[in-house]
Amino acid sequence: MRTSTRLFRPSESDGIDLRTRVRTVYLRMRPAVFRKADQEQRLLQSGRYGRPFQGSRSFFWLALYVPLLLSCQSTHLQSQGSGQSSTMVEDLNEQMIPVEGGVGIYGASEAQFQYYLKQSTVNFPGMHKTLRDRFIIPSREEIVAGFSIDQFEVTNEQFRVFVAETRYRPDDRRDYLKHWTTRTRYPEWAESFPVVWVSNKDAAAYCSWRGGRLPTEEEWERAARGNDGRFYPWGNSSPNRDDTGVFNSDQSEPVGNRAGDVSPYEIYDMGGNVSEWTASVISFQGQPKMIVRGGSFREAAREMLTYVRKMVPVSEYRSDHTGFRCTVPAVAGR
Repeated sequence: MRTSTRLFRPSESDGIDLRTRVRTVYLRMRPAVFRKADQEQRLLQSGRYGRPFQGSRSFFWLALYVPLLLSCQSTHLQSQGSGQSSTMVEDLNEQMIPVEGGVGIYGASEAQFQYYLKQSTVNFPGMHKTLRDRFIIPSREEIVAGFSIDQFEVTNEQFRVFVAETRYRPDDRRDYLKHWTTRTRYPEWAESFPVVWVSNKDAAAYCSWRGGRLPTEEEWERAARGNDGRFYPWGNSSPNRDDTGVFNSDQSEPVGNRAGDVSPYEIYDMGGNVSEWTASVISFQGQPKMIVRGGSFREAAREMLTYVRKMVPVSEYRSDHTGFRCTVPAVAGR
């Protein structure tokens, strides 16, 4: 009768000790696969092949047993980790905020641009023109399809799960996760802080893993501004450090830490904390530029205005004050 050599994957739901299962594999495989080895061992013991090597049989089975144990243990842990990451992704996607499609205001009116200029005491020849070219002036109505977007910026812990699950490593690793203590671990205090030192490609890879993408700058502005063309995510009042402001500072804060920095859709930190990558790339002065939106802890309060847009060269640019959040197309029924 032929002995089965079928293998199996251990799981927690089986309720069977992992070593017991590995031992079962060992016993199943031995008669079918290693009968010839047993015959050779008996020949050695009879002296026909010379003096037998004492302990060779134990060594042989140990060499088989240990790799099997490690392999099954690795499979068990990977399966467990995969389940945890799947649950996290499902939870995050469920918690996304729906933003209805429609016509929204995009860009700055002349009055809004002048308000931006007045927030700075710095002035030099050509500055106004340089800034004006960077803005969308005059503002215009833009039709945006419905979508859902993260309520909070992506955290270090969420990005760590992505790295552990996918073994993601960018080709160009200059400054990549520069603030982490190892390639797979951040400082203990940073768990709920927004992940930074990530490039546009790093951010896009994370969002793709979750089944989404980075928002376009039009989507970002609609989520931050709503339909009324407001100056800041929370309205038209100036930022204050007690409620809405994480600006002109040395350090970001945990996501959602400022109750006042919330948009009409109850999306947090679109004014300050860290700036955010978008999926938009434009041509500016003959060069492709990636668009970053939102203010950050390192910048002045005026950068928290909903219509401010920043440009960086198309590259592996990373900084300590640029993070991101993800979006997905609208789902029917939500």
